[in-house]
Amino acid sequence: MAASLLTAPTPSAVLCDFYRQVKPWGFWGPIREAVLQQDPSFRVNSSFKRDMMNVALGIIWQTSLVALPMFLIFHRFQSAALCLLLAVYLSLVLKRTWWNRLGEFDQVDS
Repeated sequence: MAASLLTAPTPSAVLCDFYRQVKPWGFWGPIREAVLQQDPSFRVNSSFKRDMMNVALGIIWQTSLVALPMFLIFHRFQSAALCLLLAVYLSLVLKRTWWNRLGEFDQVDS
């Protein structure tokens, strides 16, 4: 926090480039407005709810993948099977709700 207060602010052009590439949601109002003034056809990321759902599902998916081998080592085969089923199911859900939608926003040429 001290470094943020003691150093110069990041140039607006750098923040605008970051915003164009990442398309974050949150407290980006002034930068979003600057980007929209420069490029009125810019599409703002409006999928906060879906993104947050995917984060929650991803946490559960990741946890099931970590727990699966532990349950196998401890010979808790029923729990391991449940983790495997959960991981497979969430993989399919995340493929549909996250992976397939990665190309929805135009990529910025580097």
